[in-house]
Parts: sequence; C-alpha cells; structure tokens
Amino acid sequence: MDAASPKVARINHQIRRLMERPSSVERTAEYVRLLGLWAEVTTALDGRATAA
Repeated sequence: MDAASPKVARINHQIRRLMERPSSVERTAEYVRLLGLWAEVTTALDGRATAA
C-alpha cells in the first residue's frame, strides 16, 4: 500500500468533518490549510505515477 494513500484518506476525512462545522473565518483558514496538504500529497502521488 502506498504510504500517501492513508494520508489522502485522513485529509479527506478531516475536510468532511470540517465542512459540518458552521461557516467561520477559522473554518475557512483550516480548509485552505487542508487543501494545501491535499494538493501536496496528491501531487506527490501523480509524480510517482508518471515517473514509473
């Protein structure tokens, strides 16, 4: 199993839970942070897939 796959699943879970919270400046900031992490992890996965 790819080590990044569980990371993507955890980030997706955190995003889903976050979106259950009421809209706020803090929620927006956390969403931006999580999307950044998601982009880093999925970009790394894409890089490995194209390098193979």
